[in-house]
Amino acid sequence: MSLSSLATRQAIRTPNVAALVGSPPAVQKDVFEPLTRYLPTETITLFLAAIAAGVQTPSIDVDGIELHTSLVLYAGFALLTPTLYLSLAYVKQREAERQAGASKAPFRPHPWPPIAATIAFLIWALSLKGVMSDSGLAKWGGLLAVAAIVVSSLLSLVDRVLNLKPAA
Repeated sequence: MSLSSLATRQAIRTPNVAALVGSPPAVQKDVFEPLTRYLPTETITLFLAAIAAGVQTPSIDVDGIELHTSLVLYAGFALLTPTLYLSLAYVKQREAERQAGASKAPFRPHPWPPIAATIAFLIWALSLKGVMSDSGLAKWGGLLAVAAIVVSSLLSLVDRVLNLKPAA
């Protein structure tokens, strides 16, 4: 699921919008939705392109300190994920308020979606070729693939514990 979809769920949960809009329309259930709910497709897509572009420059030198390009990109996109989510959630909330004719409510997103999206990015991005060395990927690749699926499923289960209701 994209960060934009998560932000829409946040906007619909805003009390002043929810009271005016009512319940959202029913959407057909997707069997893979729990697995992909917090997968930040925007940042993973951009990260994949950046890793592919950075293959020719495996490391950069900053004031005598050698930094591996893939790790710099990994950390940068890990920080970009919650920032992008919060930006989208703010814009979607204001847009939903404007369309519903509601007054502006304080922007107070639940902290779980950006945290979960960041965790999902961290685990899924590690399973891409180019982030780890080829020997590291050969050694840990299978475990990372299984871990990505398990972690993604567990992240969706936390919704039930936190009583976060899906938009549909």
